[in-house]
Amino acid sequence: FPDTIKSPEKIKFVSLGYYSSEELEKNIEGLKLFPNIEYLEIKTSSQFRKSDIKDTLKIPENLNELSKLKYLQLSGTYHIGFDDLFIRLQSLSSLAYLGLPFALEDVQLPESFLKFKNLKGIKISGFKKFIFPNNMDGMDNLESIVMPGESYENISEEFLKFSTLPALKNLALSFVKIKKEDLLPFQKYSKLERLYLSNFEIGNVQDLVDNISQENNLKELRIENLKSNKGISDYSKLKNLEKLHISSYSDYKISLHESLYDLENLKSLTVHTDSLFSLSENLGDLKNLEELKFSYNNLTSLPSQIGKLKKLRHLILRNN
Repeated sequence: FPDTIKSPEKIKFVSLGYYSSEELEKNIEGLKLFPNIEYLEIKTSSQFRKSDIKDTLKIPENLNELSKLKYLQLSGTYHIGFDDLFIRLQSLSSLAYLGLPFALEDVQLPESFLKFKNLKGIKISGFKKFIFPNNMDGMDNLESIVMPGESYENISEEFLKFSTLPALKNLALSFVKIKKEDLLPFQKYSKLERLYLSNFEIGNVQDLVDNISQENNLKELRIENLKSNKGISDYSKLKNLEKLHISSYSDYKISLHESLYDLENLKSLTVHTDSLFSLSENLGDLKNLEELKFSYNNLTSLPSQIGKLKKLRHLILRNN
């Protein structure tokens, strides 16, 4: 109902239901009413099953007329030709972030992906493998990768490919089981600033820290649903860390090693587990802390030195 929209120039976010490629082309033609669209989602009504697929998704040519489009998110399940997709998107010079649909089978990303030079971020969903091209030279702007890691027999091969990306700053992995030898490529991730790991299983979390580049610039480490036998025993390499978030299964026992309190740049500390019974007086040494979250533990008191945290703004201690 275009006549009811009073300020079409203000519309920047649009989500379209997907039923057929023909209808999608008509809907995108209608989006010309909104000259400043930056985010477009094309989604199916349901996902995860082959029976949900309505059609083979074909990106219509008129998508190229959305000249300010920065984000394209393909949500749900489709049959899709990835080679055709990347070739079609190359003419969208403003497009920087791409979310791929839920994978129903293993996907080998074609060489045409490497021509998508302006890409800054890619998000992959599903429980299948997305195999990146062996040589990722030229992807100089790619700074963010979000992907699942459940189905990879040897995920270190993908980690090694990422180590050649000069701009990689953000890496998010979900449903991933990592062996010590898988972590060797992390030594080359010198530009990495944010590492998010969810549903993460590893024998010893210290192996992860030990394999981070000595000259790292890691500012945020977020580990959710951690399953591990041993936690971090030496934080000294994480000298630039500003945010640390650790939540774990109830069978994982965490202790906060004394080296944590030497992280002078730490602004946010979150630990959600049921194994913390007390906190060190050295907590007061984290002078730049602005946020402290120790929910879902077994704390009965706080150390007196918490009063030294002059910058603290948020203190959350529920479920202790």
